[in-house]
Amino acid sequence: MAFCRNCGKELGDDQTVCTGCGAPTVEEVKVEADTEPKKKDLNIGMLVWSLINLVLCSQVAAGVIALIFTLLAKGETEEKSARYNKIAKIANIVGTICAAVLVLFLVVFYIFMIILAFGMAVSVPTYYY
Repeated sequence: MAFCRNCGKELGDDQTVCTGCGAPTVEEVKVEADTEPKKKDLNIGMLVWSLINLVLCSQVAAGVIALIFTLLAKGETEEKSARYNKIAKIANIVGTICAAVLVLFLVVFYIFMIILAFGMAVSVPTYYY
């Protein structure tokens, strides 16, 4: 048999409230919710990709945008960090595609210039005096 902690009256085994004073017989367990939202760490992969776009691909605008949003994502809540990383990812994709198109254009341009130069060298008439 248990007794009420408030008034001392005898309680039954299945009682959750004291019939004498109305106090609860079972202690309420308070679970404190984590009021501080989790902060995200720096996304190293996105940071490296941003720096590659900025330095190696010569995509300054896309690289700067991606780098800024990658750095903003650090220390933010999970939702904000995911949003910032998504923007950084889009900027990195745009920068990488632009760099690939630029490289392809330059390769085609230089091949055309070599063919043009070779063709002019072969077709130049020689004059004998």
